[in-house]
Amino acid sequence: MAPVWIILLATIMVFWPVVGFEFTGYDDNGNVGTNPDFNPVTARSLGRYWTGPHMDMYIPVTYTVWAGLATMARTEGKNGAWVLEPGVFHAANLLLHAAGAVMVYLIVRKILQRSGWEPGRLTDWAACAGAVLFAVHPIQVEAVAWVSGLRDVLGGLLALGAVWFYLEYVSSVGRKRRWMYVGGIAAFGLSLLSKPSAISLPIAVAVVDWIVFQRKWLEVIKAVGGWIVVAGVVAVVTKVVQPASTLTGVAIWARGVVALDAISMYLNKIVWPEKLGIDYGRSPEWLLSSGEVWWAWLPAAVGLSVLWVKRKEWRLAACAGCVFVAILLPVLGVVKFEFQRHSTVADRYAYLAMLGTAIGLAALVRRWPSRKVGALVGCLLVLYGSRACWQVWTWKNSQAVFSHALKVNPTSLAGNNWMGLSEGSQGHFDKAIEYFRTAIEAHPEDSITNYNMGDLLLHIGDPADAVEPLQKALIGGRREWFEYLKLAMAQSQNGDAASAIMTCEAGVKRWPLQEELWEILGALQTHQENWPAAREAFERAVALNPGSTIAQAGLSAVQQHMNMPGRN
Repeated sequence: MAPVWIILLATIMVFWPVVGFEFTGYDDNGNVGTNPDFNPVTARSLGRYWTGPHMDMYIPVTYTVWAGLATMARTEGKNGAWVLEPGVFHAANLLLHAAGAVMVYLIVRKILQRSGWEPGRLTDWAACAGAVLFAVHPIQVEAVAWVSGLRDVLGGLLALGAVWFYLEYVSSVGRKRRWMYVGGIAAFGLSLLSKPSAISLPIAVAVVDWIVFQRKWLEVIKAVGGWIVVAGVVAVVTKVVQPASTLTGVAIWARGVVALDAISMYLNKIVWPEKLGIDYGRSPEWLLSSGEVWWAWLPAAVGLSVLWVKRKEWRLAACAGCVFVAILLPVLGVVKFEFQRHSTVADRYAYLAMLGTAIGLAALVRRWPSRKVGALVGCLLVLYGSRACWQVWTWKNSQAVFSHALKVNPTSLAGNNWMGLSEGSQGHFDKAIEYFRTAIEAHPEDSITNYNMGDLLLHIGDPADAVEPLQKALIGGRREWFEYLKLAMAQSQNGDAASAIMTCEAGVKRWPLQEELWEILGALQTHQENWPAAREAFERAVALNPGSTIAQAGLSAVQQHMNMPGRN
């Protein structure tokens, strides 16, 4: 039990401060902090997460866990309103991560034992070293210290449980073998419903089965067949209920370069975890237009080639490398995914893949069980843990997260947008505009940044300059009702009533139940003295919301004018 206690102690020592951290403006409030479905939780509000996506992700198991935590986290705020205590959610992340690290220990120990090394202290401590690396490496901080990272640590724990069940299944006989197989499939399915990125896990367990347990490929394929069926079903369900990515994919020939570059980036961050952040700006477009496209992928290409050539001599090293790459496969850029707008690489994507590095380090320690190697590995883990202790504090609150993001990547969309909104809310409009401008210069077609810029310019009384970014936001975005509303307001205040009316008409066609659009359309038609159209617009607004004073007043004024002698 000593290795388990060391793993738990190391994890708690590094991550304990997160229990006192706040929700951040980086998805936390939308997912949990100010989510009305969780304050309070009802069967109806929870049920909708099983029937459709939220914030463009279908992860019902994660939202169910969040709902359970929310029932414990409700507390009365300073103004008497009920709020959610973030410490409960942070504590859950920490506990799940600690449990995941223990699961890594059990998995790695089983792999070492089946690789020819006898059970005993040396094998246990080698597995412990790998698990501690998984637990305290700085690249894990994002998933653990971020409330929204629960989807990674929960999905990771369930995936690790599935791997453990699979290894027990391969090692067992009789009734236990059947139960282990069922347990593995169930855990894998729940993992996918926590976060779908674990969908390539069957490849990882197949590699372990083939390399470590040395079973024939036909047996391996039969064993993972059930996993593949589960992955296919979840993939179809997710495809149906989750919005399709609007991202333009890169050319097929370039995807291999993007994937190798991503692997190289992860290896770099694992070996030398410097400048870790939420947004590296390493999108496919950035990579293919930069000079790094010619050499950044080489470390991964060379490393994978060496492992392939030496696969028979370095069985566990090859296994570790294959597990690492297999788990990362869905987020390497081979297939497009939404976050590639910002970067193909993100620390949280490496969370589960760190199982591969744990296997590699444990194999090294077990292969050369000397005091020198032990001391060297111990020092390395202390250095990583110390760095992680520092990294944790970059997640204390929104200001810490986004200011650090800009230190890592000055053109970060998330960082510049949040800082711009923050400065704007404090009345520092020039600073806010500068943040938005920096983001737009690097990402000229980004709809969110263009909307934020246009909205601010409209707010400070500059509709002429607000029109262009608001038009870009509407064209490049999802055409939300408020995008139509703000553009119409800017066009109207800029003296272009005809364009404003056209924008509103397009808006109500797309959002016919949005009263605000009908109200501004009625006001614009009134200004143009198009009384029948104005009356129709105000009547629609009143029908949608009979309590709207704006619509009632507008309709009354139009009817009064139309009832005047000589009017019709």
